[in-house]
Amino acid sequence: MKKIYLYLILIIGLSSCGGGDSNQPSITNDGYDRGALLVNLTDNIIIPSFNQFSNELSDLNQSFQTFSSDLSQNNLLDLRKKWLDAYLAWQYVEMFNIGKAEEMYYFQKTNIYPTNTARIELNVESGTYDLENNSNNFSAQGLPAIDYMLYGIESDSNLVITKYQSVDGYKYTNYLSSLINQMISNTNQIINFWQTERDDFVSSTGNTATSSLNKLTNDFIYYYEKGFRANKIGIPGGVFSSVYPDKVEAYYRKNVSKKLALEALKAIKAFYNGESFVDGTSGESLKTYIDFIVSKNNLSNIYLSQQINEKFNNSEQMLLQLNDNFVEQINGNLLQFLYTYDAIQEGVVKLKTDMLSVLSIAVDYVDADGD
Repeated sequence: MKKIYLYLILIIGLSSCGGGDSNQPSITNDGYDRGALLVNLTDNIIIPSFNQFSNELSDLNQSFQTFSSDLSQNNLLDLRKKWLDAYLAWQYVEMFNIGKAEEMYYFQKTNIYPTNTARIELNVESGTYDLENNSNNFSAQGLPAIDYMLYGIESDSNLVITKYQSVDGYKYTNYLSSLINQMISNTNQIINFWQTERDDFVSSTGNTATSSLNKLTNDFIYYYEKGFRANKIGIPGGVFSSVYPDKVEAYYRKNVSKKLALEALKAIKAFYNGESFVDGTSGESLKTYIDFIVSKNNLSNIYLSQQINEKFNNSEQMLLQLNDNFVEQINGNLLQFLYTYDAIQEGVVKLKTDMLSVLSIAVDYVDADGD
C-alpha cells in the first residue's frame, strides 16, 4: 500500500532538531553533518544501485533478443538467469521509493506480486495494452510478470519453448519484449532524476517532513516494514489474514524466494551501515548518526545502533534456516516461517520507534495493516 504522507511540519525534540529551511548549512542544530550522510547514501549507494539494476536489465534485454531469434533450451536458460540477476539487483533499489520513483509508481510497475496472470493473458491475446498509464496493468508487468512468462505459462521448460514456438507464440514474445523495454524505460527515468536532482537532494539537510534525510529514512523503514517484512513473509505466511503461499516473491520460479529475501536484507544492512555499493567501504550512515547523537547527549541506549544490526543478523539467521522454496516452507512448516517474521518484526520496533526517537525524525506514513 502506498504510504500516505503527512505534510505537516512536525517538530519533535526541538532542542535537537534542525530548522525547516532545506537550504540551511549541512550541519544542523544537533551537530551532525547531515549533508555528508546524504552525499554518502546518494553517491555511494543509491545511484550505483540503480546503475547496476539498469545494467542487469540491459543484459536481460540482450539475452531476450538472442532467445527470440533462436528459441532454444540454452537460450531460455540464459534468459532465466539474466532475469534472476535483475531480480537480485532490484532488491538494492526497491527501498528508494522517493522523488521520481514515487511520482511514476516505479515500485508498482516493477515488483507487485502476485502477478495478475489473467490480465497478462488478456494483454497477450489482444496485443493492445498500456503499461505506462493504466494502473490495471501494474500487476501485469515487471519482474513478477516475467517470472510468469518464463516459468508459469507452462509446467516445464520444454513446454515453455513449445508455447513460444506455437502459432500464437509471437504474441508472448511481443509481450515479453514490452515488459523488458518498459522496465528499461522506467529505470532510465529514475537514473535521469538522480543525475539532475542529486545536488538539490543532498543539500536538503533540514529536519522537516519534506527534507531529504527525513523522507529517505522513512522510506527505508517503510520498505523494511512493508516491502520486506510484510510482502516477503507476513502476507504469504498469513500474519494479516489467511495463508497465501501463492503470494510469495518469484512464485513461478519456486526456489529463489529465500535467495531474494536474503539479498534484500543484505541491501538493508548495507544502507543502514552506509556501506558503498561499489566496494563495501563504510561511510556516514544512519548508524553513525545514531552513535553521534547518543554519545553527544549521553543517552541511556548507548548500544542502539549495535542492537539494530543484531536484529538484522538474527533475521538473517532465521531466513537461512528456511526452505529455498517459500511455498514448500509455508506448506511444510508454517510455524518456522512465522518465527522468521517475528525476528524481522523486532527490527521494525528498533527502527521505527527507537531510532526515529533518537534522531528526532517523525514518522511520515500511516500504518494501515493493523500490526
